[in-house]
Amino acid sequence: MRTRGSAFQVFFNEIMTARHPSDFIPTRPWGNEGDRKCDGYLQSQRQLFQVYAPESLMKKQLALKKIDGDFSGAIPYWKDFFDTWTFVHNSDPQSGLPTFMLEKLLLLQNAHKPLICNQWGCSELRNKLFELPEYKIATILPDAPSDISMSKLTLADLQDVLDVIQTQPASPDCDLTEASREKLNYNDLGWYTRDLFQMGLRKTKLVGKYFNDRIWDPTHGDRVAKAFTTRYLELKQEGHSPDAIYWQLQIFAGGDRVCSSDRTSAVTAVLSYLFEKCDIFERVPQQ
Repeated sequence: MRTRGSAFQVFFNEIMTARHPSDFIPTRPWGNEGDRKCDGYLQSQRQLFQVYAPESLMKKQLALKKIDGDFSGAIPYWKDFFDTWTFVHNSDPQSGLPTFMLEKLLLLQNAHKPLICNQWGCSELRNKLFELPEYKIATILPDAPSDISMSKLTLADLQDVLDVIQTQPASPDCDLTEASREKLNYNDLGWYTRDLFQMGLRKTKLVGKYFNDRIWDPTHGDRVAKAFTTRYLELKQEGHSPDAIYWQLQIFAGGDRVCSSDRTSAVTAVLSYLFEKCDIFERVPQQ
């Protein structure tokens, strides 16, 4: 979900306009006046938004200058119209907001009471997005798997995905015993990732049938599982969060060809099958 610059601004506008029709007002720069430090306004809440999506939030001086400049620049134009100033950023929800940015927002709030100075990151935008009905989500995320696309999943769809997987290097061992549903909690996966796993579980029998029907190649399933085990361990060693690992495994499963809702649904089903059957993500310790 992490995007940058103007793309992130468009993404924010689409979510807020869909979630708050006739209430949220998106804005754009106008001539020499620019945007007057306003990237959107929620009328009912008297809430002014400023969007910031750099390559990295860890460039301290640039980030602090951005917050100061945007807040102080908004005051002359909008002080009579907003009670809440919200700094919208594209930070990874697993890594969190840098503490120096939190401190700056708290200092601004203390200095300008009763104004509220807060922040929205990717978690807040996700919450807004998934409050929408599915058909609206599909207009914003056209490649996301849906109930409809999952119901259309066939072995033919899986064939292309598995063709990509089987070319990947394999690890020496993989235990295919049944994994507990408690793995979702134990691995501290976010609610959206959990939803995708649960959606994919509806088609895991189809994935299993694909492997079982390949009687001319009985080790195919083991090779696929071993390839995923290897990739999972690499991502874990690199320090990625559980949710980030899931998205990297989606890319690993589908390669550059994951470009449609149906294809992404097939990948989701494969990952759910391997989550239950193999060592992608951590097993729950035996009591």
